[in-house]
Amino acid sequence: MSSGQSKLEGIRPLEELGAKVNLVMVVVDREQGGRENLEKNGYQFTALTTISEIVNSLLQNKKISKIQATLVTNFIENS
Repeated sequence: MSSGQSKLEGIRPLEELGAKVNLVMVVVDREQGGRENLEKNGYQFTALTTISEIVNSLLQNKKISKIQATLVTNFIENS
């Protein structure tokens, strides 16, 4: 998940039909403001992992280089 906008767009029709959405769960939080956006709109949020956790794990296990990790981190921070 990035901004969370598509989650909000998906929730609205469900709520219009009477559903009560309390929690939004995603596999990977790309840490681009989605958590804050959903929480600001009154939804609890949980992610199985974050992009930072994935990058750190790959780096620690020598699956990516420090340069690759920095490129991903910089991209996420500037998106």
